[in-house]
Amino acid sequence: HVAVSTLWSMRLTALVFVRHLGCTFCKEQVKDLRDHAAQLEQAGLGIAIITPDAAENNAAFAAEHALPFVVLADPSRAVYAAYGFREGSLGQLLNPHVVARGAVATVHGNLAGRSAGNARQLPGLALVDRAGLLRYRRPARDAADHLSARQLLAVAEPLLASERERTQADAVE
Repeated sequence: HVAVSTLWSMRLTALVFVRHLGCTFCKEQVKDLRDHAAQLEQAGLGIAIITPDAAENNAAFAAEHALPFVVLADPSRAVYAAYGFREGSLGQLLNPHVVARGAVATVHGNLAGRSAGNARQLPGLALVDRAGLLRYRRPARDAADHLSARQLLAVAEPLLASERERTQADAVE
């Protein structure tokens, strides 16, 4: 077991909350993060994937997608709730944007799979600094809504710059 609070003790960390392990869009997102892992690491941004599935299923998912990030289980969705990530309405789960994005994601090999937990859960993203302060929170507008790795880096860069300045100031003292 890993306490979520230990993840950000060393650096700014993105907590990436996925809908479920069978979610087409979630697969697309974690593969994009994986493919940009070196850039994320070089920037100093930690990544943790949080799912509503069981730990053993997370381990298989992480291995299947060769994820270099920690993947944490939150089957009760208590951490989702603590960060304000809620269930979606029918309109957020099925709308023209979701259908169109689903077709694109599927064409790129991100096939829908088994849904564990509540398929109505929407994804989200939280950036937490070394002090444990929530610096950015982005609930999804719909099931297909998530930041790409490049967008995540753009959002995180001002916070990363601030952390680098603090680290340099601490080193001078």
